[in-house]
Amino acid sequence: SSKRRKKPSPLRGSEEEKSFRDDPFGSGETVNIDREKINSSLKNINQLMSQVKVRPDFKDCKPNGLLLSHVQQNSFFKDMGLQNVDIVKGVNGNEIQAVDDALKFYAQLKSSNDVELQIERKGDPMSINYQIE
Repeated sequence: SSKRRKKPSPLRGSEEEKSFRDDPFGSGETVNIDREKINSSLKNINQLMSQVKVRPDFKDCKPNGLLLSHVQQNSFFKDMGLQNVDIVKGVNGNEIQAVDDALKFYAQLKSSNDVELQIERKGDPMSINYQIE
C-alpha cells in the first residue's frame, strides 16, 4: 500500500496584505511576552546563549541567516516559539546575517512593544510577531 504524504500548505495572507507589505514571509503566529521575562533573560547574555546553539547559515555561499539548534526545553527561545533548525532571517524586515545582528534583536525586544521576527522553518518562510506587555 502506498501512503501519500500531504504537502504542508503555505501560509496564507490576504492579497491586500501581501501587496501592502510586500512580505514573502506571510502572516505568522503571534506570541505574547512579558517584559519582565525579557529583561531578566537579557540580564545575563551568557546564560541566555547557553540555552541554544546559534551559527551562521549559508546558501549558495552567501549568508542566509542564523541557524538555531539545541534549543532547550523551558528556555527563553522555546517561550518565543522558536524550534531546532529554524533559520532566523530578519527582524522587522531587516536581514540578520551575523550573530552581532542578533544582539540588535535583543535590543529591540527590550525597547519595543512589538517586534516581528522572520524565520525559515523546514524550508517555509514565516514570521513570528511578538507583543511585549
